[in-house]
Amino acid sequence: MTGLTPGNFETQAQTETAAAAQASAAASAGKASASRGGGLRWPWLIGGLLCVAGAAAMVVIPFVLAQAPEPLERYGAVPSFALTDRFGEPFTNADVAGKVWVANFMFTTCPSICPVMSRHLGGLQAELRERGLRDGVAIVSFSVQPEVDTPEVLRDYGNQHGAEPGLWNLLTGDRADIWQLSKDGFKLHVGAVDNPVEPIAHTGKLVLVDQAGVIRGYYDGLTPAVIDVLAADMEQLVSERP
Repeated sequence: MTGLTPGNFETQAQTETAAAAQASAAASAGKASASRGGGLRWPWLIGGLLCVAGAAAMVVIPFVLAQAPEPLERYGAVPSFALTDRFGEPFTNADVAGKVWVANFMFTTCPSICPVMSRHLGGLQAELRERGLRDGVAIVSFSVQPEVDTPEVLRDYGNQHGAEPGLWNLLTGDRADIWQLSKDGFKLHVGAVDNPVEPIAHTGKLVLVDQAGVIRGYYDGLTPAVIDVLAADMEQLVSERP
């Protein structure tokens, strides 16, 4: 079946069916001259061949269409980090080693994109549980305003958004370390702006990381469609088991 597409396989099936019909017609003509009953049997045989060819096409064409998903791109490895989770416990990249995980950068007082991202991450968390992926995946949210987002603040924020402990992790630490991780590690912009309501500019992207700590994709965290797309890609990586 290698190299066939649904279009050329159907053409091949039609060609084979036509050839069978021609062969049957020729055989029928020869048989009729030797036996009076031959002219009654061959139309049934032709019909049978057509049915068999049609059934074969119906079985094989969907098989051709069910192709394996395209492999995800590789964008480089996430550097090591050592931060603190919302329970005041150390959290490093070793805590997500061997898992497929999603990262985002946020802060709890952000009035614009962060609530949207957190809502979609909550939906993703539910979808991952629904797909039975709970033990092989993780979500990691890095605060870009860690001097405000203490473990206690992150714990309250996580509770508000239904973040399951062990599955959705919210991290704080040194601002310089987190900003460097965002810019140099994940290649995502973050910076201070002259806006008292929203003093930090950052991205709404969600980043997919595989079991080896390699970035495999960037997703728009502000659209609801990201939930199904990201869950499917995470499931694909989990099934690869590098």
